[in-house]
Amino acid sequence: MLAAAMLSLGRRFAVSLALSACWAALCQAQEIEPRAYSPSPVGVNFLIAAGAHSEGGVLTDPSLPVTDIEAQIDALAFGYGRTFGIAGHSANVALALPYITVDASGDVGEQRTAVTREGLGDAKLRLAMNLIGGPVMTPREFAQREPKTTLGVSVTLNIPSGEYLPDKLVNIGTNRWAAKTEVGLTHPIGKWLLEEVSE
Repeated sequence: MLAAAMLSLGRRFAVSLALSACWAALCQAQEIEPRAYSPSPVGVNFLIAAGAHSEGGVLTDPSLPVTDIEAQIDALAFGYGRTFGIAGHSANVALALPYITVDASGDVGEQRTAVTREGLGDAKLRLAMNLIGGPVMTPREFAQREPKTTLGVSVTLNIPSGEYLPDKLVNIGTNRWAAKTEVGLTHPIGKWLLEEVSE
């Protein structure tokens, strides 16, 4: 009887895994960090590990002599973050550095060319702060809190630390400073958390 139950459980797991793989192929991705604007107790340190894969066509400046570009980009990023308080509101800061591999091909003039680049990418520094619904809390207060709607803002700074060769068309680094702002809304619905992020 136990063997039959284990076999049934194994089959259900295999079917679930197969269906998950099928659905994963249909998913579209975007840059989003789950629970980025959820409150956290102050003084928490956290490590970040993230992976990303992207492939397909690449849009470029029409003035460049390169067309029909296809690229496969893999990135693995590691970082560190910490929570703290600003003017009575919960906030966090994080720094991440990616390692990137790029395989790209395209038409340069009338010649098809392929290139591979690998190395450290641009570092990202992010500061996020809750404006509504995210007060500064100790770990004990955080454990006893009732989830509420929160509204937060963030700014992410791109630091041009990645490899950049000015005589190459394909580079890992951007060779420029850049900043991106976001507004994030988090709303609890029972045991679920609804998030909306706008850039």
